[in-house]
Amino acid sequence: MTTKAGFSSLNRTITGGVSKGDSNPLLQSLKNKFISARVKNIVLNENSENFEDLGGWSSIGSIQFEIVDYQTPEGELSGIASPLFPNIKHYPLLEEIVFLIKLPGKYIGEFSDDDRYYYMPPLAIWNHPHHNANPNQVKSNGAPESQTKTNQQIEAGATNKSSNSEEDLDFNGESGGTFVEKNNIHPLIPYAGDVLFEGRFGNSIRLGNTSNIDSQYKNEWSEVGNDGDPITIIRNGQPSDVNDEGWLPLTESINLDQSTMYMTSTQKLPLTPSNEDYSAFEEPPTNASEYTQNQIVLNSGRLYFNSRLDDIVLSSAGNVAIQGIKSVGISADETLTLNSSDIRIGNKAADQSLVLGDDFMVQFEALVQGVSNLCDKLKTAQNWPGGAAVPNVPLMGVAINTKVTAEAILNNIKKGVLLSKVSRTI
Repeated sequence: MTTKAGFSSLNRTITGGVSKGDSNPLLQSLKNKFISARVKNIVLNENSENFEDLGGWSSIGSIQFEIVDYQTPEGELSGIASPLFPNIKHYPLLEEIVFLIKLPGKYIGEFSDDDRYYYMPPLAIWNHPHHNANPNQVKSNGAPESQTKTNQQIEAGATNKSSNSEEDLDFNGESGGTFVEKNNIHPLIPYAGDVLFEGRFGNSIRLGNTSNIDSQYKNEWSEVGNDGDPITIIRNGQPSDVNDEGWLPLTESINLDQSTMYMTSTQKLPLTPSNEDYSAFEEPPTNASEYTQNQIVLNSGRLYFNSRLDDIVLSSAGNVAIQGIKSVGISADETLTLNSSDIRIGNKAADQSLVLGDDFMVQFEALVQGVSNLCDKLKTAQNWPGGAAVPNVPLMGVAINTKVTAEAILNNIKKGVLLSKVSRTI
């Protein structure tokens, strides 16, 4: 017994059971152009057996399929189909069902009847972003009757008993791959008007809006603002502790998702920053969890910005805050410039001026030279007890020691060792 699905079922419904020979010619023509098919292999690299025969690297994305419209036991491969879209890559997994369209092939300019099948993205059989595989359930003629119930019989109440053996499905095909079914990948909950792009692994893009609804799946960005205010969320990775009930939806969490980018308009985000110490500011920025104007927020385990050819420019109409729980390091191979009318080091209340080193050293050198000259005079100082000159031993000792110290300082001044080689001020 065979089952009908897809376009064949639609054809049967429209023609009202008219025999195949008497059915509408237009429908018969469309039937040959639009069919549903199950993916049995996909070319993703050179490991596929027919990689070279299909055109080498230009065959990437091509599938081998079996027709689904008339399911037969252990269906044979029915043909080859190529992706319909050249710029959007949404390749199916094995056992997923795709919609095929017969359209002109690449030799249409040479042969008017050259056509080929192209496929649309996989059908949402299970309406789940992780995978929508639906293996051929029609058993071979040798299988027990209890295992050969049709979909219609099962829907009518009959049970289809499985054998005692389990079969692991291959979702990857000859090209190889690492895709395995996971039970903890959750779909995103949609809100009215949203456009969602969901990957198979808990990564997504939401072109969404402020939507304050009464639901167990309330989002965390609609506390303020007007319904319909735009928000864009790029998320890579669900929270690490999601449950195994993968059929249940979830919504994004800025603090729990692995890596996220939020582009807001009026929304307030409940971001918990690693460090929010604004003690360096007279007028600190608004806390991350209180800001309600348009902003872009990046949140991940690590942020790394690298410019290979040119600059990284940070420009702000307000404050620029750089904070670290451990250390903040700023380095440059050539020049590091701090340019401001008021630079404070150590604390925002710092009120001690820095010494101008070069100007100070000129004056300091003159002072030390004068001290040295004075010591030369003092070394020969004499006392006149009883009218006879004798050396002033105490003063001579102080003068000699001070002279040595002054000469050492003068030597360092001349060598330039008392001035920084890297730091400058004005």
